[in-house]
Amino acid sequence: MAMSRSEVVEMLDILKTCKKSILSGEAASYTVGSRSVTFLSLEEVNAEIRNYQNMLDVMDGTRKARGVHVVIPYDL
Repeated sequence: MAMSRSEVVEMLDILKTCKKSILSGEAASYTVGSRSVTFLSLEEVNAEIRNYQNMLDVMDGTRKARGVHVVIPYDL
């Protein structure tokens, strides 16, 4: 399902907040008893930020969408 521009911007904001939490030490991992929780790594968050930034750039027309382009030659 395609996302709207406002949804992409909202996700970027969330991811940037997440990145700040990781960098400040607020978000990490913890263990209670035999259960543990690990949050996203900085690398994963950075990759998602790049992904959503690319989507926004495509939507804004500042970057072309990546993908397979098929060129069919023909004679005039």
